[in-house]
Amino acid sequence: MSKKSFIVSTVIKACLGIGMIFVRGNEFISGMGAVLLATTVALFLIRLPIFLNEEKYKEYMIANRDERNVHLARKSQSYAFWITLMAQTVLLIVMGFLNRVNYANMIAYLICFELAVYLVTYYILKARD
Repeated sequence: MSKKSFIVSTVIKACLGIGMIFVRGNEFISGMGAVLLATTVALFLIRLPIFLNEEKYKEYMIANRDERNVHLARKSQSYAFWITLMAQTVLLIVMGFLNRVNYANMIAYLICFELAVYLVTYYILKARD
């Protein structure tokens, strides 16, 4: 992860966490926002010394570009994506049986959006190679 992407992702996650904290009437989302903000701050504090020290940063980048680590990261991202997609599909079916049409529709839209993003990124990355 470059220094610029580290800063950008940290700022985005912190803003999302702060925004979620101030959602009114939903303690669950506020709690999730607090957790997101806390993990963002923790990761920032853990990685900050690496990005401030040039030698540690070079070692970090070499480790991140190692073929085995890259392969494992991509494989875990792929598994996580498909597992969460299957869990959302099961939840969609359960919501349908419970006659929770609004929730089922929201989950269905989310699944369609995720698959659309997957397909678009797949073809963009395929065109680059």
